[in-house]
Amino acid sequence: MKMLYTILILTLTAGSVLGQSCCSGGAPLSGNLGLPMVDGRQVQFSISYDLNKLNTLKSGTETLDDNTRTRTTHTALFQAGYNIDKHWSFEILLPYVQQEREVSPLGLGSTVEITNGIGDIVFLSKYRFLNHFQAGLGVKFPTGSSDETTSRGILLNADMQPGSGAWDGIAFFTSEHQLKSRNSLSVYSTWTYRFTGKNNSYLIDQVYEFGNEAQVQVGVADQFLIFNQLIGPSLSFKYRNVSADINDGFDVPSTGGSWLFIKPGLSYLITPTINLVTTLDLPLYANLEGTQVTPTFRWNTALLFNLKLR
Repeated sequence: MKMLYTILILTLTAGSVLGQSCCSGGAPLSGNLGLPMVDGRQVQFSISYDLNKLNTLKSGTETLDDNTRTRTTHTALFQAGYNIDKHWSFEILLPYVQQEREVSPLGLGSTVEITNGIGDIVFLSKYRFLNHFQAGLGVKFPTGSSDETTSRGILLNADMQPGSGAWDGIAFFTSEHQLKSRNSLSVYSTWTYRFTGKNNSYLIDQVYEFGNEAQVQVGVADQFLIFNQLIGPSLSFKYRNVSADINDGFDVPSTGGSWLFIKPGLSYLITPTINLVTTLDLPLYANLEGTQVTPTFRWNTALLFNLKLR
């Protein structure tokens, strides 16, 4: 009887885990690409921390009254860029990600899984034209681990791995315009598209491919002098669409969807070369395929360094 009860618990737990696939977890790569456009030969780098809390369970557009599944992603990101001249620049993004998943099925006690490690590195080459526009192409390398296991030695699903195990292509475009009536006020937009590749050794002998991802962000930013300190508030809207994951040629249930976020932000110019920037992502709308945990909020704070070269 005891053995039967144990098997029942493990079966229920496994079912909850498998039904929790989510394309909002993982290292936030696409949304952090694109260092600010600058003139001349300059070196830029940033150190940032990204917290993604996924405590909301949704089916389609409906929010479910269910707190048995939660996800938290902590990501430390190092980003470095070099502007060769006014037009050409490149940047590299290195993430370190820790993912935490807690499942509490039917009040039988919680199961917590934690993975951490270096994620997939992204390289992006950009070209600036007409002074206000920038386009780029990049590649994501499969540097992160994709074969992490549970405490019982069972291979974890793809959404809990630090890396995807696949090469991805990235397209990038951004624009920024200062208003003539107020030079400190800028209107900006960013578009990224990630063409995902295949992990040919997922769960040893399966082929897994995350869904292609598109993000569009538009916003405004301004600067004010407050007590001799330069403060920059911003407000933007971000739309994100992800197609369903594919495993061995079939769509993976409960993956893919569309999200709309509002993003208030604030920057503080510590010195002429060091800027502190913090943003908050708050969901306004989500339409998900199947049932998934989805972001409740996301918080990012970064130190941006800018060094001009002679």
